[in-house]
Amino acid sequence: MLYTLLNQHPGIALLYEGDLPEFWPIFLIRGQKSKWLERWDLYNGGLSRHHIDPSSIPETISNIRAATQAVYNEYAKAKGAAVWGCKSPSYYGSLLRLARQFPDARFIIIWRDVQSTCSGIVRAGRETPWFRRPGIIHRALLGYRKMKVDSERLRAQGFQIHNVQYEELVSDPTAIMRGTCEFLGLPFDPQMVSLAGADRSAIYDGAHHSQVRGDSIRPPRQANDLPANLDLKAKRYLALWKRESQGTWPAYPKLFDISIAPPSSLERLTDAALFQCFRFFDRLTIFAFCFAPISFLKAYRGFKMAVVIKGQNHNSTEVVQHSDNLRA
Repeated sequence: MLYTLLNQHPGIALLYEGDLPEFWPIFLIRGQKSKWLERWDLYNGGLSRHHIDPSSIPETISNIRAATQAVYNEYAKAKGAAVWGCKSPSYYGSLLRLARQFPDARFIIIWRDVQSTCSGIVRAGRETPWFRRPGIIHRALLGYRKMKVDSERLRAQGFQIHNVQYEELVSDPTAIMRGTCEFLGLPFDPQMVSLAGADRSAIYDGAHHSQVRGDSIRPPRQANDLPANLDLKAKRYLALWKRESQGTWPAYPKLFDISIAPPSSLERLTDAALFQCFRFFDRLTIFAFCFAPISFLKAYRGFKMAVVIKGQNHNSTEVVQHSDNLRA
């Protein structure tokens, strides 16, 4: 939602889950550099989804900062925008590295009630395999805290951080978008509070994106679809965070029973270890797309597409090329 509304501004051009800065390992080995665009596109369709002409990107690029600037600038140039960037949930664990790579960057961090986020993941998983990955709820829950810790570290170091609350965005988009424009040093454009005519071509298909594909901004769904054990785990962590912050963080839910017992030391230690394991697997996936033979990656991509199409046909649903499935 925030990505779509920001891109309604004529001076802003954001990629949707481009994740190119996550591909920094590809520049560690000189021989891999010539294939970085192809590998990135095989990973998540970042090049093709945004209709970026690979011939417009210089061949002499030797590091991820220059690669990101070249690609994202090219995308912004097509729109005539002066501000470029990227929206991605993958950056929750990369804030400190992104700040080192792009010291002049401005960070907009959007928060949402973590129970609502996890519940939305469960609903999306009923249709999309990407949201059924082992540990995805675990990543969302513990990643929420990591993003808070790292964003505060960046603020303490003088980086420009702007926090947006999703619940406030959908209830008062004008106020939120005005504040965001002020943070970016841009004049407010009234089109930024409307979804009408928005370009959503880079956003993956799926029912979980139905709201952003509509024309109206609606409050979030309130139903809780979390299994009982995960719902209780989320509440235990919320109770811990509320106590640690004297009730100020997270901002939502506004009403919360802090008498709920927080997670035990053993649970926190186990969860932290699992979180690091899942993050290691995510990094391993990036390394695989950076260094595995191109022929293997193409074969893998074809296999994943065949599985997705077969599954969708079996369920009598529309066949789509869904990059969420491709990355799974």
